[in-house]
Amino acid sequence: MISDKEELKLSLYVLRGAVADGTPEEQAAVQASTEATRAFIEKLKTDYPDKAGLYGGMIAALECVVNEMPNK
Repeated sequence: MISDKEELKLSLYVLRGAVADGTPEEQAAVQASTEATRAFIEKLKTDYPDKAGLYGGMIAALECVVNEMPNK
């Protein structure tokens, strides 16, 4: 059985792999979005030192990704 942290790391690996399969334009767009999101995360860390904003943002982002994924 893997830990929650290991499961999240595996999910990140899978997501990065999906992005790597994209076109160079898609990869560049994802990279730009990643950088903007990291800046937003730093703001959440500052605004919510108890990490509530960070966790809420993570849940909302993952929810959005899951809802946008095609059914296979």
